[in-house]
Amino acid sequence: MDLARPAQPGPHPVILLLYGRGGLSFYGPGFVQLSQKLTEAGFAVLTLHYFDASASPDSPEVTAARFETWRKALDDALAFAAV
Repeated sequence: MDLARPAQPGPHPVILLLYGRGGLSFYGPGFVQLSQKLTEAGFAVLTLHYFDASASPDSPEVTAARFETWRKALDDALAFAAV
């Protein structure tokens, strides 16, 4: 998970960025730019690497086991964001 925070003191609302089937190799560059814009607007931004959690970083086949791993990674990110 990548975390980008605004320079000014918080607390800050959190935005969680989730990519599609292309993975971060496809969406990553755009997410970096989007994260910068969002932090400049006062948001903290989490980019979850949930495909990495299943050792399948780019365009993985969707299986029940992988989906469950990704769901767990998302649950963990939401718990982290809530703190």
